[in-house]
Amino acid sequence: MEFIQWKVLGPNDKSVIVKKTYDNLKSAKIHFGKACICANEDEEGSAYLWGRASFTGDWVLIQEFEYDCEDDGEDRDE
Repeated sequence: MEFIQWKVLGPNDKSVIVKKTYDNLKSAKIHFGKACICANEDEEGSAYLWGRASFTGDWVLIQEFEYDCEDDGEDRDE
């Protein structure tokens, strides 16, 4: 499937979900990366990158990031 429009959902610096729509994948990927960094720094939250093949089509989840603090330290042996 070839996408023509992308949407990013994720936290901003005040932990509020922001949504932006792009006609350029590179711009969407940059915003998605920033949303992932923000979620990781806050140790909570998630970010999602969606795409769709037409302006009226359904959004398809392409990539997601969810911060899970429970994973921290599971691999540590004490």
